[in-house]
Amino acid sequence: MKKIVTAILLIFISIYNIHSEPNIIENYYKLLQSLQSGNDEQAYYVRKSIQKCFFSTAEAEKNGFSGVNVTDNYISNEVIPASTFIRRMSTAIHDDKKLKIDSFNVREPQKCTFPNLDKKTDIIYQTKVNVTFSINDTIKNITDYISTSRNFITTITKESRIFDSYQATIDAGILYNQKRFKEAYDKFSEVINHNPNDVNAIYRIAIMTAKGQGVKKNISEAKSLLVSIIKMNTRYDSSFNTLWDIKEKARTALYSLNTNQTV
Repeated sequence: MKKIVTAILLIFISIYNIHSEPNIIENYYKLLQSLQSGNDEQAYYVRKSIQKCFFSTAEAEKNGFSGVNVTDNYISNEVIPASTFIRRMSTAIHDDKKLKIDSFNVREPQKCTFPNLDKKTDIIYQTKVNVTFSINDTIKNITDYISTSRNFITTITKESRIFDSYQATIDAGILYNQKRFKEAYDKFSEVINHNPNDVNAIYRIAIMTAKGQGVKKNISEAKSLLVSIIKMNTRYDSSFNTLWDIKEKARTALYSLNTNQTV
């Protein structure tokens, strides 16, 4: 029993002593590997620790679910809630012993910043992780694309050969962070072309238009875009912001423009 408690404490210490984005990712894969050994009680606490790697809202935690979706690159290739993914991986690795994480290589993270009203810019890191795993004695290699913010995993995706709005938005953020504003503007525009109701992309375009980043400065056009966001009532699912969050940002930006404050 003493050994179990010690192991659990070590896991939680490792979770909370995180100082950079790659560390939470290293932790996540090491915890998955630790499901390969130990008894059922240890596996239970490991699952709890994996859950803490993912961003979650207070409401989601109250109902026992993680607030983010991830792509199951190992078993089904479907997008599912992180809580479901963790249970599925635990069953495959610990209970059925049909899946094993053999090795992983965490690549250098890329910083994504997004156009915002003030200097408190929205920041996301995307990190590629090369994973070798065995399933039913067949060795496979995949690349997980892991997005993190504030030392939490916000989503896990995979490389796609078709247009992916989430990845396109991340690509735009990488370009914006590199001050390649015209390319970032074009990438956000591409997202809107595929989904005219993507309020996150519309908001970023509005701010860039107000600042004259990647496009000629046009306060009137920026205001029009912000008003369209405020009036929007469409369903909006995103790993970046809720519709309510974006509407609040739009209202604040519109007020600043109407009162001639610096954007």
